[in-house]
Parts: sequence; C-alpha cells; structure tokens
Amino acid sequence: MDRVQARPTSCCTPSRGGATAPAPAATAHTGGHETDMALLPGGTFLMGAEDADGFPTDGEGPVREVAVAAFRIDVHAVTNERFARFVRETGHVTEAERFGWSYAFAGFLPAAPRPEGTPWWCGVEGAS
Repeated sequence: MDRVQARPTSCCTPSRGGATAPAPAATAHTGGHETDMALLPGGTFLMGAEDADGFPTDGEGPVREVAVAAFRIDVHAVTNERFARFVRETGHVTEAERFGWSYAFAGFLPAAPRPEGTPWWCGVEGAS
C-alpha cells in the first residue's frame, strides 16, 4: 500500500445486465464442499438517494425502483481460511490481482489522501 491514487471510474454503479435466478436450494455445492445457503426470493425496492451527500455518478441517485432476481447467499460470513481454500481449489484470481490495484475504504488507510469526488474510496496500487 505504498501509493494511493484515485481511479476515474465508479466502483459502485449497478450493472445494467440481466440477471438470471439460481435454482432454489437449501445447500449449494462449491468445490466439493457443502455450504448452507439461504434463498432470497428477489423483488423490487427503491434504491438511491436524493440528499446533498449523494453521488449520482456512483449510482447513488436519483431514487428509482430496481428489480432484483432471486439469489442464494451463504448464511455465514466467509472466513479468510475458507476463501483461501476456495482459491487453492479453483485457482481463482481476484480483480485486484488481475488489475494490480483495488479500491479500499479510506478510513482503513493511514493518512491517505482523499481523492476529490470519492472521499471514502481510494485506489491502492498493489492491493490484493
């Protein structure tokens, strides 16, 4: 985390691509390991903000109705150990590793300069 620099693109704008609903299941099998999963049924909700602190370029506004397809989510937080096992078993490479940098929450960085327009996110070279 030697250099901190702003990236010009938004990290948080929602995708416009279509989503497909996964098959309902109480458990999912990943890499030969069974894990407890909860099925969230999907639906519509209001997303966004219209207050002065919102950033429309980050997809924070305006308030709009968004449809979310059903999806499964693990009922437990993923531990570092479990993620490391997943990486070993699948050869997964994170975007930070592919790109050579990643956004990091500025509050977790020591005395990091805050880029204009994204005071809480900083692009960190070499993050992984």
